[in-house]
Amino acid sequence: MDKSLRHAWTTLIAPADLDDHMHRVGQAAANAALMQSMLDLRSAKTTTKLLLVGGGTAQFLDYISAANFEQFDITISDINGNFLDCARERFAQAGLQRVKFVIDDIEATHLRDSFDTIVVVLVLEHIDWQRGAHAIHRLAPDTIHIVIQKMLWN
Repeated sequence: MDKSLRHAWTTLIAPADLDDHMHRVGQAAANAALMQSMLDLRSAKTTTKLLLVGGGTAQFLDYISAANFEQFDITISDINGNFLDCARERFAQAGLQRVKFVIDDIEATHLRDSFDTIVVVLVLEHIDWQRGAHAIHRLAPDTIHIVIQKMLWN
C-alpha cells in the first residue's frame, strides 16, 4: 500500500467518518448484501472458521442479521485498531461472542491460523493486490470470496 494511503487508513480516517461515508453512498448496505450472498452459498454453510480481511468497523452488521454469523468462529482483521474497536462494539451489541479482532496488514500478514473461508471486500484495490492475494492464498482456505470495485474516470 502506498505510504500516504497507509497513513490515511491508519491515522487520518476516523471510524465515525468511515461509517458516515459508507452509509451515505450506500456502500455499507451493499457490503451487507454481498456478505449475505456469500454466506448463502453452499460452501459457506459448512464453514466454521471465517476470516474477514479489512473488516473495518463491521458496519455491515447494521444491515444484516447477526444470526447469519452464529455458526462461525470469526476473525476480523484490519490495519486500524480504532476501526476494530468499533467492530468489537458492533459484534458485542449483536451478541456474537466467537469473534477475534486482529490488527493486521494482509500485505505482510502475521495471521497463521487456518480458515475455512476468507472474505475480502474492497481491500485489494487499496493495496499491492498481488502481495495481498498471495498472503490470502498462503492461509489455504477452502473458499475465498473477493469483492473489488473498479473506478472508471472520464
